[in-house]
Amino acid sequence: MSHAVVRGAPTAAQRYADGALDAWLRARGREPSREARARVSAAQLLLHCMRQAPDFVCMINGATGEQTTNREMLELAIPFARKLRAQGLKGKTVMLVARDHERTVAVFLGLLLAGVLAYLTDPGATKYELQHYLRLVEPALVFCDEATQAAVRVATADAPAPAHVLPIHDDALLDYIQGHTDDLDSFEAEDSEEGAASLLLPTSGSTGLPKAAQYNQRALVAQLPTVWMHYEKFPTPTERVMLLTTPQWCTFTITVITCCVYNVTLVMSPKEATVENVLDMMQRCRPTWTFFGPPFAKKLAKAATPDHFSSLETVMTLGSQLSPDIMALLKEKMAPGSNMCDGYGITEVHGFVTVAERDAAPGCNGPCANIFHYRLLKSDDEDAATDEEGELTVKGPSLIKGYYKNESELAESMTADGWFRTGDAFRQDRARRLYYCRRIKFCFKYENLLVSPEELERVVGQLPGVAECVVSDSARGPAAAVVLRAGASEPDARRAIHRVVETTLSDHKRLRGGVAFVAAIPRTHTGKAHRQQAKDLIQRLIEPAWSMHYEKFPTPTERVMLLTTPQWGTFTITVTSCC
Repeated sequence: MSHAVVRGAPTAAQRYADGALDAWLRARGREPSREARARVSAAQLLLHCMRQAPDFVCMINGATGEQTTNREMLELAIPFARKLRAQGLKGKTVMLVARDHERTVAVFLGLLLAGVLAYLTDPGATKYELQHYLRLVEPALVFCDEATQAAVRVATADAPAPAHVLPIHDDALLDYIQGHTDDLDSFEAEDSEEGAASLLLPTSGSTGLPKAAQYNQRALVAQLPTVWMHYEKFPTPTERVMLLTTPQWCTFTITVITCCVYNVTLVMSPKEATVENVLDMMQRCRPTWTFFGPPFAKKLAKAATPDHFSSLETVMTLGSQLSPDIMALLKEKMAPGSNMCDGYGITEVHGFVTVAERDAAPGCNGPCANIFHYRLLKSDDEDAATDEEGELTVKGPSLIKGYYKNESELAESMTADGWFRTGDAFRQDRARRLYYCRRIKFCFKYENLLVSPEELERVVGQLPGVAECVVSDSARGPAAAVVLRAGASEPDARRAIHRVVETTLSDHKRLRGGVAFVAAIPRTHTGKAHRQQAKDLIQRLIEPAWSMHYEKFPTPTERVMLLTTPQWGTFTITVTSCC
């Protein structure tokens, strides 16, 4: 039995990982066993696998086409790790703020190998957010690249306890590691310490400033095989993985590590992941596996040609539910026999909880991974029956050990008997496949009836003129902030939005609170809709003009005479509210 499996049989990917763990143990004169495997760190495992294939192309820079082999990557990562150890930074916190390129990967691997506590943050973070990160983790060093250096230096200069900033671009990284040998054979990563954190990632859901989720090495190792559950041939289950998420996401860290262990080439670009840049990267680098978030998948599905998708064997969607019509459009552009599937994962388990099987029905997230015990709990904490909705709760080796300097926060998400509440409702069919229903924490009531904003967002988001939508509660009922596509007419879109909601959903879900057209949806540091800020924005745009005296909506009054000129706030709020 694989050391990470808690129920059922191990997959082919888990058996391969077990073989690599056992080979590492035997090479050091240790007897392989389930317990011994659990003590091998992710750093030891990836170092072992990369040494076995030194000439394998570890990464392709999607912007430049430059290729980096395992040997070349380790020739940066190992001296970097030696330098960190020489400075006495083992166990200390170090922050990395950088975009997706080979130096970022080398530094990330070096941080793992050195045994420092690495905090990976959003390369697009503002000064305010960076200073929050600095106060939260108090890093001994902050590493940054050319794109983030200016913002990092401004943030650290004004921080209460300024951290030392070290660039990793140009010759700066080479100067930092000078004098530390790149001999690949003599370096050893250390065993996984029980309970010791080795990685921090920001997480805040959709409200507030980020917390820092803490992972130990065992959690990292347990998640590595889940990415490859569809595959039987190892190593190199697929040829090239295109990674679009930046380092603050667990999709970045899990993908980088698992590609190193399974000999899969990473395709990454420091350029912003726009539709144009991604299509160019797909055309030139020919990835075979990738994942998309639904908002980006929607844009890509309409812009891409079948040739762009012709190399892809598997596309996984993550983040929220993708509408069936967009999934069908993406599938039409993929090659025959390719796999389009829906996954579900959360930062608190460092990766996937479910991955849908090949040819799963639209909306199916697949079975829960065998590294978790799981339950679906109703509001009374009783188990949900088949096809009955319940909150997904899990136990397993990849669950975070807590939030950095915030021990009480995790306890609030745990049941009395130690299960982690995901905050997401699912239903389960007779074959034990899970289907995402809604985000429980986002739901609100109108006239004592439950409203799921995600359900409304899916309905509104399917309209041709709508680029993005976020729904919140208001004093008059559900309300929406909508970003339109270029060329779409606001009056036409407003009518279409109300019409589709009123003909598709129950009466209590109608957008009685109104529709506000906005240039952009407020976002969290991880790119998710910031629901509290969106609610505040909607209320600012819709509530003030009409909430005091009127009860009938839309069209509370017929005509408004506006006498102020554009420099006045009464002009902007009245124009927006009338629209």
